[in-house]
Amino acid sequence: MALAGSALQPFLTWATADSSLTVPGKEGLIVRSYRFLDLETPVEYFSTWLTPAEHFFVRNHMHEPSTLDPADWKLSIGGEVDQPYTLTLAELSRLETHPVVNTLECAGNGRAFQSPRVGQGPHSAKISRTERSRGAAGNAAVSFPPFEARTNLTK
Repeated sequence: MALAGSALQPFLTWATADSSLTVPGKEGLIVRSYRFLDLETPVEYFSTWLTPAEHFFVRNHMHEPSTLDPADWKLSIGGEVDQPYTLTLAELSRLETHPVVNTLECAGNGRAFQSPRVGQGPHSAKISRTERSRGAAGNAAVSFPPFEARTNLTK
């Protein structure tokens, strides 16, 4: 029983301020949750216009897949389109791309400064208790196909 309890410890530590816990490739980030990986960027890392990938915050609402096979990966587009379609990763990578710089910010950024504190009040059972301060934001340079190129695929 002790072995099972110790083996489950990382999974049971879903919200922690333990700065000794690290995630490979994200050293120095604040671990807010291991349950669904949630890492916050310390404000001292915001020293450049673009946020380096290793310093970029991470916010997941689900478990990450353990493996991805690029040969099997597909993107399906459906819903309010003229004709649903699917792209393989190889097809997606052949589309012309355009670079953009964008600021990404988690909706919970700054939650630690709200009053009343998250987790207090009549609706506290329905609210996530992971409180982020200022580090759930970053500037990213990304490239992707322009909207017109993606919508023309359905015609």
